[in-house]
Amino acid sequence: MKKTFIFIITILFLFSALSACTSNSSPADSAIESLENRIAELEGLIASGGEQNDISELLSQLNSLKGTETGTNDTDTDTTDTNDDNTPGFKYTLNGNKATITGYSGEQTDIVIPATIDGYRVVAIGDNAFEKLHIKKVIISDGVESIGWFAFNGCAFLSSVTVPSSVSSIGHGAFGASGTSMTIYCHSDSFAVAYAKSYGITYAII
Repeated sequence: MKKTFIFIITILFLFSALSACTSNSSPADSAIESLENRIAELEGLIASGGEQNDISELLSQLNSLKGTETGTNDTDTDTTDTNDDNTPGFKYTLNGNKATITGYSGEQTDIVIPATIDGYRVVAIGDNAFEKLHIKKVIISDGVESIGWFAFNGCAFLSSVTVPSSVSSIGHGAFGASGTSMTIYCHSDSFAVAYAKSYGITYAII
């Protein structure tokens, strides 16, 4: 009888410990992990437009889920001014003192991605940030380090993008489909040169 009682207590203890461990994983965490796995699987299958749409949709869902888990260091902010070119309209998020451009609502068709915005250093252009906007020329300031997936996808009038040597990461489809009719102006031996070659995009050394 005593052994049976001890066995039952042991089982209850193990069950409680297991419940405590599994409670640390939220449904949002599981959903994010699932979407990230699906994106990883699709990354190798990006040749067709349908697959691009699938990936774009998954990224949108992933960003939405991650937004619900955002900490106090990440803040969505609509700018009214920038320190560099005095052009309003950039939307950005913060991670500490580093900014990621996430959108643009201004009316300029020739735009400069600033090196700083409202005193924060701009380090990235986010996924889909300028997708399908009516912009023609883009100059990215030195200091920006990455350009997200589909950042300028669907910008039908985009003819040139100047990419600094500080950019060391450019996401899939950042400038649209392979062979798109635009020119990337960049430095020799830069990441942008390798990216342009891999996508069949015209490039010019500056």
